[in-house]
Parts: sequence; C-alpha cells; structure tokens
Amino acid sequence: SAVDLLRQTERMSVPERRVAIVFAVVIACWILYPWVEAQIGRKIGDAVIAVAGAIALFLVPADWRSRTFLLDYATARKAPWDIFILFGGGLSLAQAMQNSGLAAWIGNGLSFLHGMPVIVLIAGVSLLLVFMTELISNTAATAAFLPVAGSLVIGGDAPPVLLAVTVALAASCGFMLPVGTVPNALVFGTGYIPLPKMVRAGFILDLLGAAVITAGIALAALFFV
Repeated sequence: SAVDLLRQTERMSVPERRVAIVFAVVIACWILYPWVEAQIGRKIGDAVIAVAGAIALFLVPADWRSRTFLLDYATARKAPWDIFILFGGGLSLAQAMQNSGLAAWIGNGLSFLHGMPVIVLIAGVSLLLVFMTELISNTAATAAFLPVAGSLVIGGDAPPVLLAVTVALAASCGFMLPVGTVPNALVFGTGYIPLPKMVRAGFILDLLGAAVITAGIALAALFFV
C-alpha cells in the first residue's frame, strides 16, 4: 500500500533538502513576484526567477568537506537540452506571432463565419483554436481570439458566452507538437515517441477534441441558453 511504501522510503538527505529549499524559494518568487519586484526596484519575469534558481544549484554546496555542489557541469550536460531549446523556440515563436499581430490576423480570417448558424461558428472556432494552440500559448491564443469570437456573434442569436467558452476550451487542446504544452514536451523528451508518430496521433486527438467541444457546447446551448 501507499502507507507501506512511505514507511520504506528513506529520509531525505541533506543535499535533497537543500534542493527542495531552492525549489520552494523559486515557486514562492513566482507567486510573489510583484512583491519581489517592489523590493528590488526593477521588473523581473518568470524566466529570470527560473534562471536564478538554476544558478543557485551551482552555488549551494552539497557537501562542504568534499567541495561538491548540488549541480555540476557534468550533470547539467545530461539534461535534455534539445527539448529545452525546442520548447523555448516555440515560446519565442508564440510571442512573435502575438507581437507582430499575426495571431490576430489569422483570427480575423474567421470573419466569413459571421451570420452562420451557431453550430458552424462553434465548429469553426474550435478547429482554428485547437490547431493554433499548437504554436502559441493558451493564454496568447485566448487573448487574441476572444475579441474576434465576440464580434462574430454581434447581431446574431448566439450568446457571446458560447464562443467565449469554446475559445477557452479549444485553446487548452494541443496534442500534436512538443511545443504545444509542457506535458507534450515531457513525453517527447522520454525518447519513446518519435515526432512523426506524435504528430499523427496528435492530429487525430485534435480533431476529436474539436468535435467533443463542438458537441458539448451545442448541447449546452440547447439546455442552458
């Protein structure tokens, strides 16, 4: 049982406790970063906090007598740097699409759906968002497409909340590419799933996700709107 496994687990060593402390400090800074910014008098971001935590692992000793640290260069080299670079590149691409207005331009391409039946609007928005969130973050996709989705129902019978919920749900589906979500990157990083296989399986899941969202929102509209 879980209780027996916990009893068999050895107590945390001193280096493990120090790693846990560094990790806890990083999480606390992520949560309290407005207060941290006020204390240091300059703007910081999530990336700065994460890098600072990583540097701390190289500086905090694991054992004073052996002069070893929590993290060394040899261990750091074993990290999946290809996944880090791949995911970081995806985030950079997402930011570029948002800052350049490309994401909004793609969203405006849905204007031809204006005046269409509600089910068509929901299906169109679902399909676009499901595949767009493979390249841009959930937050960026939602922020870019919510105004567009709202404009599609102006003067129609469909409540704006229907497309708003559709955008929020569809932006959370991203199964094709490692850069779609962090879990995708972690799974891809194991090396057991090659990229072509991930794309094929993810494409089917994206279509199923869009279909489930469309059906669910359409049914909700019948009973609650």
